[in-house]
Amino acid sequence: MSGPTVEKTDIDLNHISYKMPEVDADAEVIVEESAKGATGEKRTRDIKIVLKAYPMLDDVDLAPEFKSCIKETFHEEKKKDIGYVREIYCPDVKVDNIRGVAEFVNLESFNLHSYSPQTVTGSEELLKLTRLRLLRLEKVTLDDMHIIEKITDLTTLELVGLNLEELDIWSKLTQLNEVDIHGSTISSLEPIISHPGVAYLTISAGQLNSIEQLSDFPAYNYLNIYGLKQNEAEYLANLKDLKQLALKEAVVYDFSFLEDMTRLTYLSISTSSAIDNLSFLAKLTNLRSLMIEAKGNVSMAPLTQLKGLDYLYLDGLSVTDLDRLYELESVKSLNFANNKIQDFSVIGLMPWIETLYIAGNPVTSVKFMENNLGVRSLTLARTPLNDIDVVFGLPNLKTLTLYDSNSISCAQIEKIKEELELDRFDAPRSCDNAL
Repeated sequence: MSGPTVEKTDIDLNHISYKMPEVDADAEVIVEESAKGATGEKRTRDIKIVLKAYPMLDDVDLAPEFKSCIKETFHEEKKKDIGYVREIYCPDVKVDNIRGVAEFVNLESFNLHSYSPQTVTGSEELLKLTRLRLLRLEKVTLDDMHIIEKITDLTTLELVGLNLEELDIWSKLTQLNEVDIHGSTISSLEPIISHPGVAYLTISAGQLNSIEQLSDFPAYNYLNIYGLKQNEAEYLANLKDLKQLALKEAVVYDFSFLEDMTRLTYLSISTSSAIDNLSFLAKLTNLRSLMIEAKGNVSMAPLTQLKGLDYLYLDGLSVTDLDRLYELESVKSLNFANNKIQDFSVIGLMPWIETLYIAGNPVTSVKFMENNLGVRSLTLARTPLNDIDVVFGLPNLKTLTLYDSNSISCAQIEKIKEELELDRFDAPRSCDNAL
């Protein structure tokens, strides 16, 4: 067989992987695959693989700021050709045009964030995208925005902090699945709500004056609301059938309006306000995932009613009766970040736990985990931890995160690297020069 050589690198029962050679021009290679048939006979087939040669990044006509940012996304061992680029995301870069974007033939996602382009016109630059993100662009006009209706393969569209009042593009984007318009002005949510493909919608509380339209939002879909205020919470009364709700940056002190949303399976709350009572959760017995980021002192008692809860995330709260946690027999994933908890011994009574995240707590030992043999992922970052020996007795552990837990010795770090077969290990620090 002539031409580039293809190296077989991995084989399992269902899939064969190949390491493709770098080529300077388009080339074809033929790979012969062989396998045993159902009756034991040998079967072979030839597969034609076309190797594409892409321009090097340095040879593409891009704004220098763009080029510099994109270079940072490459792994050092890879050649810097543009075939590797799937996403452009450079939030701190300001450019005056987006020339050259069309050169990235495999580009799927393009993000403009606080850029200052005079225009985003020139549809040929963006037509292939499936994800587009435009955030708070200062100089882009409504006329410029009509380019979006020509990007018909879009599945994800984020238009944040923009004037969308006269924008009529939604019916033309038939592949849309996820829309984020928080911080933007819009005259009506109806075209988005009625879109048959939109399953994930993110809006601002100030857009809730269209709540009569929002009440038609499919109950099984995901609604994310930014900046909800207490006097706006009543608008959610018509959404009793909603199953997935996120409240980001909420300015709310009383969450009792959620009590009647008993069909919720997913609830996420982040607020700068204090939460001192979780009783509003007791009736939400269909919850599978619960996430709360807030300040305050709370009791676990209402959560013990959530018998189907699979994922629990409490960040920043002080829990007064953590010993009741073991009553949540269905929970597989626990996240108690930044809660100032020193004693997690109750977790030793929960052998069914698979994922544990207790970063940012004053924990010095994880000896309490001796019976947590099912744990697959363990995050102990930003702790004064000095006793880590228990991890060597966790047979299913695949991910271990210890960054900024600087009391762990280099000898312990090296022992982890040598003795544990982890898929991912985030060490506290480099010990290359310490041993």
